[in-house]
Amino acid sequence: TAYEIYQCDWSSDVCSSDLHRWDEMRIGCFGESFPFEAMWGLLPGEWTVADIGSGTGYLVGALANVFDRVIAVEPVEEMIDLASQRADVRGRLNVEFRQGDLSDLPIGREEVDLVIAALVLHHVKDIRTAFEQRSEERRVGKECRSRWSPYH
Repeated sequence: TAYEIYQCDWSSDVCSSDLHRWDEMRIGCFGESFPFEAMWGLLPGEWTVADIGSGTGYLVGALANVFDRVIAVEPVEEMIDLASQRADVRGRLNVEFRQGDLSDLPIGREEVDLVIAALVLHHVKDIRTAFEQRSEERRVGKECRSRWSPYH
């Protein structure tokens, strides 16, 4: 089983022969969201987190399991409806959906501690202006970091 392989002596031939299946075994033991949960576990659970461009709510439920409050911001009303009906989100008292986007965030000054904008920047027409406006108008939370991927 994946658990037995996880517990084995990695210097043995048995374990070495299964190295090519490590990702599959990790998912079997810990689930697909383990890397996110491990990283989020390093952050204070009492934080308020904003998921900008939350789309179908893929991250919202997992964030709500870790943080005291999650604000999901999405410009498309139908996406908000879809996300709010996800089994891992429906009925959660610590999740709030707001309609808006990166160029006009419906978030107050210092209302959140962490902003996540995953796979959303390619939808913004003028990224530089959006970020400049954000820093001039309101400092959302403690820190804003961005990682851009040329693939999405």
